Amino acid sequence: MAVALSRSPSHPKQHIDDILLADAERLQSLIAAGAKVYVCGSKGAAANVRKALEQVVKHVHVIDAMVQKGLYVEDVF
Repeated sequence: MAVALSRSPSHPKQHIDDILLADAERLQSLIAAGAKVYVCGSKGAAANVRKALEQVVKHVHVIDAMVQKGLYVEDVF
């Protein structure tokens, strides 16, 4: 598990999309194996996560298919 802290004065600034892109190879394998992705947070953060995952899987339609199958779920505010 990775933790992204963007506002902590004692840690380097890092966002979740940075972590997702850095771990792209592992995420590709997990998604190919049928992983479920749950995103909870602000609309902006969710949009950044989705963009990063689209880059990871290298195709927008993969995420769209995951949404249709219930494998990609967002709970945003």
